[in-house]
Amino acid sequence: MRVDVFPVEVLSGDFAAPKPYYETESSLVDLAEGLADDRTSTFAACFRNYQSNPLGTAFRVAAFFVLEIRREGSNATEYRYSIVAIPYVEHEKPVTLHLFRIPRNCSATVWLSRLAFSDFYDTFHEHSEGSDENALHGRLTCVYDMGKFQSIPEGRPAGKWSAR
Repeated sequence: MRVDVFPVEVLSGDFAAPKPYYETESSLVDLAEGLADDRTSTFAACFRNYQSNPLGTAFRVAAFFVLEIRREGSNATEYRYSIVAIPYVEHEKPVTLHLFRIPRNCSATVWLSRLAFSDFYDTFHEHSEGSDENALHGRLTCVYDMGKFQSIPEGRPAGKWSAR
C-alpha cells in the first residue's frame, strides 16, 4: 500500500496525484468555514494498492492523519486529527480522500501517523509510529508554508520510525 498526502488545488513539485478511481470529501475536516474557495487550500490523501495479484485487494483500510496548524497572527499551534476508513482498495484503482481544508493565511503540516489494512488472506498489516513491523513509502508528509506546498517523499523501513 502506498499513501501520498498532497494539496488538491496545486501540483506539488515533481508529484502529480494519479487520477482517482474513487474520490470523496466525506472525511473532510473544514477549518476554513465561511471562506471563499480562493482563500482556502485542501490537503488530500491518495491510497494505492501495489499488490500485483488481481486478488490482492486491501480490505478494511484505516488511516490516522495529524494536522499541525499555526494561524496568522497567533503563536499557538493547534492540532487536529482525521481517522479515515475505506472498505477496500483494489489493485490499480486509487482512492483519494479529502482530509483538511485550511485558510491560506496560515502554515500547516499534515502527516500519516498510522495505516492498517487486511489482505486477501485476512492477514493484518499495520504501519504506525513506534512500531517494529512492516515498511511504508509514499509522500507521507505535506507542508504548507508561505503560500507554498511541499509533499515530502519518504521511505520508512521496517523497524521503529517516527513521522516527526
